[in-house]
Amino acid sequence: MGWKSWLGLAPSRDEFARDLMRYAARRGAPGWTYDPAEAVLFHAGQNRKFYVNNSWLEYRGARRAARPLLIEKYMSLMLDDAPEVPQLWDFAAKSLYCCLRSRYQLLTTEIESRGAAPPFVRPLTMPWIADLEIVLMYDFGPYLAQVLPSTAEVWGQRREALFARAQANLTALPRPRWEPVGDGVFKIVSDVSYEESFVLVDAVVAALDVQGDPVVVVPNRGILLATGSDMPAGLARLLAEARRSLQERPWPMSAALLRRVAGRWERFAAGPALASGVRAFELLSLAGTYSDQQEALQKHLEKKGVDVYVAKFSVMNARDGSNNVHSWCVWSEGVPSLLPQTDVVILRRNDESQEPVIVPWAAVERLCGPYMRRTEDEPPRFGVDAFPAAEWGQIVSAGQPL
Repeated sequence: MGWKSWLGLAPSRDEFARDLMRYAARRGAPGWTYDPAEAVLFHAGQNRKFYVNNSWLEYRGARRAARPLLIEKYMSLMLDDAPEVPQLWDFAAKSLYCCLRSRYQLLTTEIESRGAAPPFVRPLTMPWIADLEIVLMYDFGPYLAQVLPSTAEVWGQRREALFARAQANLTALPRPRWEPVGDGVFKIVSDVSYEESFVLVDAVVAALDVQGDPVVVVPNRGILLATGSDMPAGLARLLAEARRSLQERPWPMSAALLRRVAGRWERFAAGPALASGVRAFELLSLAGTYSDQQEALQKHLEKKGVDVYVAKFSVMNARDGSNNVHSWCVWSEGVPSLLPQTDVVILRRNDESQEPVIVPWAAVERLCGPYMRRTEDEPPRFGVDAFPAAEWGQIVSAGQPL
């Protein structure tokens, strides 16, 4: 790598990208180019791309001794030269693990791959809770590989048996430790890179020394934070740490706060003191997901020659002077659009004499439902080709001027 890495300093994102290009060339794969505006590496000859930002954040935050292994991981991903998951079940079984991922992330990858060859193939997954699901992974050591349905067919194992073996392997790993963060908040520390998945191991959760029921959040890959439901200072600190992690660390995952009650996980219902902070955290996470998908969807539609605007998911403070925040998008007359599901919608007429109107989502669905079609995307999006001009009087009555 460059001189900064030799001194133990982290390179800038652009320097990191150029270093990866040099490493790839040394491995016999020249021809990569870099777009700094989108932070993505392209190889036109192989029709491949590598998004730099998350890897750079991971590399920047890693210990110097761990960075060579990370470079090997990035080269394997860029050059697609990772070894294949073993075809023989007896060899593969010992390295299968259950890992948590957000289903929104998998859908973002699918959107980015639309129209590509070969097409995106969804790995083997099981629903868990909220936007989180369990993905079957094979652990190569420096990196993980998703297990595809075609590989499972070769093994000749039932789906239930595969996840049961992966769960048993996860449970059998050396027990991680809960490291105190402060104010009754704990963070999982282990020797593997998928620490967030230890929330699936009952014995690990039971080892938490907290007051009340365990409350956890997995804001990023490799991050599992926990406190107790009867610890107000811990809950506030948990939310603050999770929000900082989501904004600053690589591989953001989920804003779902989860509570363990009578041996089962459920969504944590925040009390009045924490409700606005939890909502702001959830909207921050959704804004990142919608933004990633917006860019990918817009490019896909442009390549297909479809003139549809992918509307932006935005966040604003409440007008009542409280600390509450709301999400919003814009529905403009005469502009076919894909709308994200937001708290409110700003509807705009072509007639400049008509003021834009802010309308709660529930009212938009009630008054404009026939104009809206739900797409297959998640988080939810709705295609709108026509504008509800005939319902404008009802819309104005249901909303308020911008």
